[in-house]
Amino acid sequence: MLSIVKVVFTMFILFATHAIGKRSGNLRGRIPQSDGYNSKSVIISFDAACHLEVDQKMSILQELFPCILPRGLKHNLDSGSFVVLDVVGDDSCLGNTEIDYDEYCIADVEYESVYNITGCSYQNLQSGMPYGYSWSLDKLDKTVDNQFYYMSGSSVVDIYILDTGVQTNHVEFGGRVINLDTSYTNITGSHGTHVAGISGGTNYGVSRGLKIYSYNVCRYFYSDGSVGCGGGDIFEGLRQVLNRLTSTGRKGVINLSLGGPVSSGVDTKYDDYFKQLNAVGGFAVVAAGNANVDACTYAPAKCTYAISVGSYSSSYSKSSFSNYGSCVATWAPGERIPSSIWQSNAYNDKYAYMSGTSMATPHITGLVANLLTANPSLTLSGIKSALASNSFNVGSCTSGSTCKGAYYSCVSTTTAALADVTTTTEPTTSETKCCGGRRYCAVWDSDLTTCETIKDCRIVTSCD
Repeated sequence: MLSIVKVVFTMFILFATHAIGKRSGNLRGRIPQSDGYNSKSVIISFDAACHLEVDQKMSILQELFPCILPRGLKHNLDSGSFVVLDVVGDDSCLGNTEIDYDEYCIADVEYESVYNITGCSYQNLQSGMPYGYSWSLDKLDKTVDNQFYYMSGSSVVDIYILDTGVQTNHVEFGGRVINLDTSYTNITGSHGTHVAGISGGTNYGVSRGLKIYSYNVCRYFYSDGSVGCGGGDIFEGLRQVLNRLTSTGRKGVINLSLGGPVSSGVDTKYDDYFKQLNAVGGFAVVAAGNANVDACTYAPAKCTYAISVGSYSSSYSKSSFSNYGSCVATWAPGERIPSSIWQSNAYNDKYAYMSGTSMATPHITGLVANLLTANPSLTLSGIKSALASNSFNVGSCTSGSTCKGAYYSCVSTTTAALADVTTTTEPTTSETKCCGGRRYCAVWDSDLTTCETIKDCRIVTSCD
């Protein structure tokens, strides 16, 4: 069930590459240079016909890419399809030698430019999580491997949550939440605390260690238990954020997990504020809406100077409830998302699952905060370009829409991901065998006689 909150003017809180197919070539020569991005990503696809083991793939990667920090190796190498490598620093050790892809059992090499985030920390999503595994975090850093690489702290960026208020003493935030409006500190529902946890929580946040400023714009209660968000309160919240950004000179990402059908002049007023915020380093991230209609009929989803977010599921397909269309700038996880909640002031350690474009939106809020921390000079167009460039195709996209799920590349300063790769000892006996037109150095058991059961250690030559 989607949690929905009414708003005075019918606003709602919305729960709810380029490939290179050559068989050989100069690897370094095909990495894009000076394209305005601050790092590159290399995707190596292994030939499935080779049936390579994890340690064999690892040996090939270490031989060909000694200067590249591998990412997510355990998952990708075990899956037998591809591995993602992030280029860090100088890529000169790739050399200028022509590489024979067949010799190394490589089916394809792709390169893409990414806005890379460095100095990140590693989190195991399968242990120590107060409310269990988060599939959305696993997906957001590109490689689904039960791990999440997150950025902690920022000297230039703050997050702003305009919502039902955020529980300032919740354990998820470690005292980092500040009420922007000290005259009204009431909490009118769990929605705001859940949203804040996704954008910047300690366990479930995309961007961690940042200050989170809360402004309660949802101060109306209805007989059906829903909460209304007043237009005057929303615009006053935006005004206060604008004033703070102007006075401090800091960057800000403003999360608006709310919206509703466009009414006269509302979208224009939103865009006026968003444009002013852009001019002082503030960027609004807004929910597309949960009505499964064109987001261009909703505000603030349709606003030009904001980043509108649609929702996809754990199967990486469009959520059935999500609005869609040309006004949606990007897509993020929005179904069954674990995060912090407010239950009452007597508890400060509660968590729950929620679904909706409200949950998708703070994923992008955190991601944009990371991008701004690494690239403080980014403009709105630069942010949208980064989101579009680093994305995958979301399934079940509504006809006429472009559904691109954003991700980001976060390089750890440790080798935690690499340490998880299990290596095996070299085989003590081996012989060469032909299989599928290629010759392999292979380990054979007495009862294994087909291509599918060869354990290959290295392609030697093509078969005669």
